[in-house]
Amino acid sequence: MYKQFDINVKTYLVKDNLPDFHWKLTKEKSVINGYNAVKAIGTDEQGNEFSAWYSTDIKYKDGPHNFANLPGLILQAEVITPYFKTIFKINHLEILKENLKISLPTKGKIVTFQEMRKELNEANKPVNEGVEK
Repeated sequence: MYKQFDINVKTYLVKDNLPDFHWKLTKEKSVINGYNAVKAIGTDEQGNEFSAWYSTDIKYKDGPHNFANLPGLILQAEVITPYFKTIFKINHLEILKENLKISLPTKGKIVTFQEMRKELNEANKPVNEGVEK
């Protein structure tokens, strides 16, 4: 997975693997925007819980944000942490008849997310030290 971040005057191209949410498929069903959906529950390395509603009617194993790897397209996902709850929900879906050409971004320094965070922390260190005094 590649994500482009434009922070201040610098561009980063973060190259990383999709996270493994250790999905557990349930038998709970719903209809979301006219599509039959099934619920899956997952957790990340920090123990945060996620729920995702996916439709096997749409054979793409993708979804919003970093969510993927379920037996169909994720139509709704919920992120639940001790600090916040975020809901991603499909509003409109259009499946194109022709193939869409997607090219990788080429602008930016290629780094991992951890390398970008370390570099940003170092760049902000003088600012943070001035605030502490």
